[in-house]
Amino acid sequence: MNHDFNDPEFAKHLDQIRRESPETFLDLVLQALKAYPEFALEDIAPENKKLSALQRMLEYYERIENYEDCDFILKLKERIQAASTQDGKKD
Repeated sequence: MNHDFNDPEFAKHLDQIRRESPETFLDLVLQALKAYPEFALEDIAPENKKLSALQRMLEYYERIENYEDCDFILKLKERIQAASTQDGKKD
């Protein structure tokens, strides 16, 4: 499966969704993370940025009492932290 997340048109559409319907945007991001959690692990973004974004998502899903998705987000945060710890041990 080919993904070109750097496509400017794709980014433009995502930004439009984010501005017009933040809830829809969060749901799209969550579905993408569930389908491809390795993207979150392998992305070159700094760990603190990833964890901060996931924390904001977690707060939203807690607010709407969607605890199943909260559980997924918490486990993904743990995986990111564990991967970072393992990377630190390799150096």
